[in-house]
Amino acid sequence: MLYSCRYWNYLRKQTFVLESYISRVNWLMNRALFSTHCYLSWGFAWPYFMALIHLLTAIRAPYNGSIFEASASSCGSLLATCLLVSTVIELLSMWNLTKVEIQLCNMLSPEAPTVSLGSYNWGLVFVAMVVDNFLYPISAFRSHFSQYINWSGVRYHLKNGKIRKIERPLVNQPMYTDLAWKHLNGKRQPLPKSSFISSLTRRILHWRQPKKYDN
Repeated sequence: MLYSCRYWNYLRKQTFVLESYISRVNWLMNRALFSTHCYLSWGFAWPYFMALIHLLTAIRAPYNGSIFEASASSCGSLLATCLLVSTVIELLSMWNLTKVEIQLCNMLSPEAPTVSLGSYNWGLVFVAMVVDNFLYPISAFRSHFSQYINWSGVRYHLKNGKIRKIERPLVNQPMYTDLAWKHLNGKRQPLPKSSFISSLTRRILHWRQPKKYDN
């Protein structure tokens, strides 16, 4: 639950910046990014939910005895198979790209511990991608209609694309950041023991965070 809240706050920060602008052109660009990202995110996530429905229908059809349902499930099974093949190709492409990035990272930072593909759980990476793309439009709409966000204990209110009000509570201020679990005063706190959901959320954060390479 802790990691889920941290990830949601992190995702809200990514979508909240699209609500700020300084000019009409900037507003149009943000709206275009907002619409495009929401369309592509749900365009990526929804086929998997539809494939799950088709799979359940195909399992139910032999026991129901409905010819129409059996025919529909057959068509749905074909589409689900195409989606499965596309997913395998996608994961193979990601695996190859990640291998090249890891080789580059190891060459640029030879003094750092060697990174390998063995540390990646590709099943969790796939689930993280689906969950992330499903939640992004929800977070974007939440940011659009709420026009405020809690950022490291400080609440920022927007109006017409600009900061209108800043609230700094005197009590119950957070001690750690949402993304890296770093102490706000500069100290780093060891991460608590993780569960399956916590591990999944950390992988989403790691996947969305830009990579930095040191010379």
